[in-house]
Amino acid sequence: MTMTQTLSRSLAELDLADPDTLFGSAAGEGAGAAIREAVETALGQVAPESGQPLRAWRIRVLAVAGRLLLNRELRSEVVDLTRHAVPALTDVPALAHLRLVALWQLRDRAGTVTEASRVLALPGLPQAGRRALRQSVRQWGIEGELVETVESLLDFWPDPEAALADPFAQVPHEAPPPWLERMGSAILRLRGDDPSDAAFMGRFTWGRELFRRAVFLTRVARTLNESGHPLSPLEWTHMALHAELQRRILPPDPAPLLSCIAEGRSAVIVQAHAGVSTAHQLGLPLGEVGLSHISRNAAPASRPQDFHLATGAPGAAIEFTKLARMMKKTPRIVRIFPDGGMGEKTEVSVLGKPVPIGRGAAHLAWLGRSAVFYCGSHRKEGTFGFSLVPGPVAADYADAASFERAFNAFYAARLEEIVQGPPDEMMVGGGFWPHLAK
Repeated sequence: MTMTQTLSRSLAELDLADPDTLFGSAAGEGAGAAIREAVETALGQVAPESGQPLRAWRIRVLAVAGRLLLNRELRSEVVDLTRHAVPALTDVPALAHLRLVALWQLRDRAGTVTEASRVLALPGLPQAGRRALRQSVRQWGIEGELVETVESLLDFWPDPEAALADPFAQVPHEAPPPWLERMGSAILRLRGDDPSDAAFMGRFTWGRELFRRAVFLTRVARTLNESGHPLSPLEWTHMALHAELQRRILPPDPAPLLSCIAEGRSAVIVQAHAGVSTAHQLGLPLGEVGLSHISRNAAPASRPQDFHLATGAPGAAIEFTKLARMMKKTPRIVRIFPDGGMGEKTEVSVLGKPVPIGRGAAHLAWLGRSAVFYCGSHRKEGTFGFSLVPGPVAADYADAASFERAFNAFYAARLEEIVQGPPDEMMVGGGFWPHLAK
């Protein structure tokens, strides 16, 4: 007699796809035995309710069994149960959430990101379930690693059509994840303020929430633009909302940059992981002036005069030297984030906190005898506008060491201005921010 033939009627009603495989051998040893024990315990705890659809009862039983396994720290068994027990129920939010928790607790970051991306891309997933799944991903700090799709638009704007009138006003209130609360309290302490200041935290959280939405819109809009397929109504709404948000982010006055170019000098724009800087291109009217964007995953250049540098790619050091030669030969504009995680580091002080920054920006500006500008974003009357702050000019210094000291002092002063500035303009994420909470 097979295991299936010996199953009780209630167990059979679960309609398990392959109980022999799920529960292991007939001897019932190891992981399979633990899964069977959890399922049988759940069957004893979850009685069918009058009028309840059989499908809903099955979900409840499997969810209880999954939680029992999770409580026993049998995480791989949770993944097996929720993924294979009843394939038709694999992606219901209750079971998908248990699977994500188990993968995360197994320290399988890549697996968690892949599975969360897959589930959140499913059309027709109940909105309440989607939001619960995304909230967990936010708590774990991996939302930025998801492969996002347009199906998630309602996660960010429950009524995207209404948001078209004013995306800023339609940012829903979200409770900050623990890491953001800790960061807010750390910043308040650095400023000498009350670390429980509720008004500060409200504006601080709003800025981060707007940033999340700007990044999401930009990433999916790029994918849709590259796809070439006719847009669905939801995709049209997404693109319209992205365009409206972009319209409210104003480029800096390019005159100081173009003046440098006219004088035969390159301009190095340094930025920080703050405001809308990492979610938005500067939108400079460059004409024929070459642009170089330096970041970990810089995209290939689309214009022949542009030359972008992906610092995480093989041969980045050689490309860096090539860019320095280009800057001396033909003046161009270079955009770089010194507070990023790549390259050789030095250290600056931000309100007494040591913060590592990359030396590459100063080195590149020195080699190119360039002028340095800081570019940040500021909120004003329903917009965010970029502005330029002039910094040291490499040609004014006798040696690289003195120029680098001036560069570091200039950049550190800009970081301090951010930390002491309006909380809704901070939009914290990576870069220098984590070092302030240490």
